[in-house]
Amino acid sequence: MSEHGNGNEGRSRVTIREIADLAGVSIATVSRVVNGRGDVSDETRELVQRVVREHGYSVNRSARGLSGGRTGFVGVTIPKVHPVYFSSILSGAAEALHEQDLRLVLSPTDHEHDLKGDYAEWWTTLETWRTKYPLGYDEPEDGTLAPQYVIERIGKLAGPEAVYVAGVGQHQMWAAHFIDYENPRTWLNSGGAGTMGYAVPAAMGAKVGLPEVTVWAIDGDGCFQMTNQELATCAIEGIPVKIAIINNGNLGMVRQWQTLFYNKRYSNTDLGDRKNELDGTRIPDFVKLADAYGCIGLRCERKEDVDAIIEQAMAINDQPVVIDFIVHKDAMVWPMVAAGTSNSDIKFARDMAPEWETSE
Repeated sequence: MSEHGNGNEGRSRVTIREIADLAGVSIATVSRVVNGRGDVSDETRELVQRVVREHGYSVNRSARGLSGGRTGFVGVTIPKVHPVYFSSILSGAAEALHEQDLRLVLSPTDHEHDLKGDYAEWWTTLETWRTKYPLGYDEPEDGTLAPQYVIERIGKLAGPEAVYVAGVGQHQMWAAHFIDYENPRTWLNSGGAGTMGYAVPAAMGAKVGLPEVTVWAIDGDGCFQMTNQELATCAIEGIPVKIAIINNGNLGMVRQWQTLFYNKRYSNTDLGDRKNELDGTRIPDFVKLADAYGCIGLRCERKEDVDAIIEQAMAINDQPVVIDFIVHKDAMVWPMVAAGTSNSDIKFARDMAPEWETSE
């Protein structure tokens, strides 16, 4: 780094991930502190600042010039990093940022002393919450499919070596909850960006990059209709992804909010793509749509058929497969935090909140 003349010649580079490890906080928390965000507690902010001071971090001048530096720590100028760069860091692609010099420097002796955060107390707290508020869901009383069950079975049958991609909405949350991820870079989604339509093209890219790996796109019937034209690309270019449409006939996440907070005043959330009670048609019929695009189209409406349909899809490796899972329309994502409230007001089920320990 001497070519930049920042006064830290001879020191090794360190990633923001390593800063987070030293401070015992998440990468996202470091990014909030770096960017001067206000949604970090004073205690956490002081902790990250102390790591910066005690371990001699400083920022390359070219990084400040690149990103429009700002002073966030006392006596330390840090970069206001563009979200694109942080996105790369969060996805494990920090090495790609080397040329942008969005790195901090740290004396190598810190690593030699094996400086790490102490997480024992935090893990104890997490395990207590897991035991008291275990992950679960209710089976629909009308006998329809529980979407959580469908996603859970995909995860079990495809296994931890598969790559899973999700769109945006309830199915995204359920895929995060009910699939057991054991390997890095096997869970792709757009995070808080809210990019509906992400699943199909992202799954295509994952399959092209890892042709020997099974890739499942878990999508909602709303999201799927934003990029389902890419099925043509999959068929023409020979990209055999597997797409599970969690079809509740609605924009499910919006419907959940309208149910909980707007007295069931449903507006523009019914997609009308489930079976019409009068003439038996589906608009659109995703099985026919898949067939029209040169893919294999399957449909599942009963719990007892879920495993067999998934296994049928798993056995097809030379064509894209689309499964239309018809699920209960009023299944909800829990836990959740209502808009404009504190995370302390989280609900783990309808009208049910955790009992927090309070200190006097």
